[in-house]
Amino acid sequence: IDSWEVGPQNWTSDFAAEFKARCGYDLTPWLPVLAGGRILGSRDHSERVLWDFRRTIADLFTENYWKHAMELAKQRGMEFRAESFGRQQFMYDPMNYARACDMPCGEFWVGGGPRVDCKVAASAAHLSGRQIAGAEAFTAGKGKWLDTPWSLKTLGDRAFCLGVNQYYFHRYAHQPWLNLAPGMSFGPYGINFDRTSTWWKPGKAWVGYLTRCQALLQQGRFVADALVMLDEGAPSYGGWRQELAIPLPEGYDYDFANLNALRESKVEAGALVHKNGMRYRVLVLPATGRATPALLRETLRLAKAGAVIAAPHPMMRAQGLTPDAEISALWADIMATGQVVISETFDAVEKKLGLSPDFTSEGNADLLWIHRTDDAGADWYFVSNQGDQAGDRLCTFRISGRQPELWDAATGRMYNVAQFEESGGRTIVQIPFDPRGSCFIVFRGPASALAVKPAALLHRELRIERGRLIEEAEQPGVLTLDKGWDVSFPPGLGAPASARFEHLMDLSRHADAGISHFSGTMTYRTVFTRSKMPDAEGQKLILDLGEVAHLAEVIVNGHNLGVLWKQPFRVDLSSALKPGANELEIRVTNLWANRVIGDAKKMGALGVTFDKRNGAISKWPDWVPQDAPPTDSPVSFVTWRHWQGNEPLPPSGLLGPVTLREIAEIAINP
Repeated sequence: IDSWEVGPQNWTSDFAAEFKARCGYDLTPWLPVLAGGRILGSRDHSERVLWDFRRTIADLFTENYWKHAMELAKQRGMEFRAESFGRQQFMYDPMNYARACDMPCGEFWVGGGPRVDCKVAASAAHLSGRQIAGAEAFTAGKGKWLDTPWSLKTLGDRAFCLGVNQYYFHRYAHQPWLNLAPGMSFGPYGINFDRTSTWWKPGKAWVGYLTRCQALLQQGRFVADALVMLDEGAPSYGGWRQELAIPLPEGYDYDFANLNALRESKVEAGALVHKNGMRYRVLVLPATGRATPALLRETLRLAKAGAVIAAPHPMMRAQGLTPDAEISALWADIMATGQVVISETFDAVEKKLGLSPDFTSEGNADLLWIHRTDDAGADWYFVSNQGDQAGDRLCTFRISGRQPELWDAATGRMYNVAQFEESGGRTIVQIPFDPRGSCFIVFRGPASALAVKPAALLHRELRIERGRLIEEAEQPGVLTLDKGWDVSFPPGLGAPASARFEHLMDLSRHADAGISHFSGTMTYRTVFTRSKMPDAEGQKLILDLGEVAHLAEVIVNGHNLGVLWKQPFRVDLSSALKPGANELEIRVTNLWANRVIGDAKKMGALGVTFDKRNGAISKWPDWVPQDAPPTDSPVSFVTWRHWQGNEPLPPSGLLGPVTLREIAEIAINP
């Protein structure tokens, strides 16, 4: 089940009877409060009735819609996966909804960021014993063929750090034609992720990155310090974000909870332990100062067993028409346990528990993270640099006695980090980050004695390999390949067969409209000479492409070295080199926007017209169903007017500078 987009519902023929059975009083005298916003008795009484009213609606939706859908699926041997618990007012209890399915899903949009329902979906998965939390991923208001793996990376990484570990792309459009491209779109919505995308084939490299990330984030168990009780009302939150009752400082993570999660938990050695294996150090209550008797009874049980309870304010008043006296009496019993911290900040909780952050970093406020563990004693953190600056960062993990390993999900490379030290039961690791870079830091085996203190931030890569400390050092001399490039273009896409460039340039600024408006994959070729070959193990020749718009596949002497889709656009050429002349081929893929902009004003001459109000195609030429465009037709064909034809063109091609750099691996000690 995808998004609920039919608006709210608040009445059925038997709703009044359901309400009375659940709330214990007749709703009929209070109908003016529902129908006209009138106040009956007092504002407080009227608001309490509305609370019961919304709560009843939420419960009925969960039972009669969500759970019933799951029952129907189970009867047919199917899984039930669901997303739509994010936005509708007073209809949903998001945690009850999200837990009543086989895979809860959140949603995140390009330009808007991951919504709070991504965190709810992840929390529901953790508390339901499910390994996967999904998300409708990369929804866009106006994709316009401008999105690239690089532009989408940090947004996707943010969703990973909220606990999402499986994407559902928004969107893949069915393309019924073989000769019309880019073809169908979902109106203006969604990133243009389908087989007619210019970067569909080279984009497999990005999908490989996502696959590795998801594989690791679907293993083990999420690690969090706080279990945060959502407001008991409906809705439990509003909008795209959820402000926590007690804001957690950087370095702490949490799960949302509902009443059922508390009922399923016990206390071991002061920690809250959920039946599905999750462990938390503190239960955080809502900031409303109001509660139901059921919530406080569970809180009292856990507090008596030794759990620490935190609340910004005393819980002295009731939700709904429950008498306040019942709540205040239960709260007094909870306070008598001595396990309650009343504070609007987390400082007092840290002090009572003796906690230190699970993760901290120096030198970059743009790092996001998530931590998972398993029963075999391994811990792994996914850490994402959300900024465009590269550099080393000192990151501190609440781990001791174990060797940090860096796993790069973009390349599959794994190595033991050399620059780390243990201090106060925590491990400080020096981590190199690319622009928008990310990595997994994995702790499994015992720490190596070869570690180098990281505090100096030496800005060099050190790793531990086969009992040796290895340093990578750039050698003097950089060769710049700035002249003599031959570029070829595929036929039928409006560009000349080939062109000669003495210097690299942004092709969107080229005087030839066939080149400036070209969309697709163009091939750059040049030759460079190497008289000196890497003559020892650990010597490398690194190709740096500089700036690329937008993906590049590198072939040297016929050897395909893979696709580069993110900064820095670098690849090791060593395995493909030969003495003397070396043939370098770079296949660069840009975006459809260049061609679609160029063709936008030509569509009317071919009988294609668009609705002026919303951009949808309003007249289909006769040749479209036959998939047979006339010989004089534009290169591109679209079913929605995304561009007018006078917009600036996105950058295109290999912009450079392209350089060759020698790297030597030096063993610092035998």
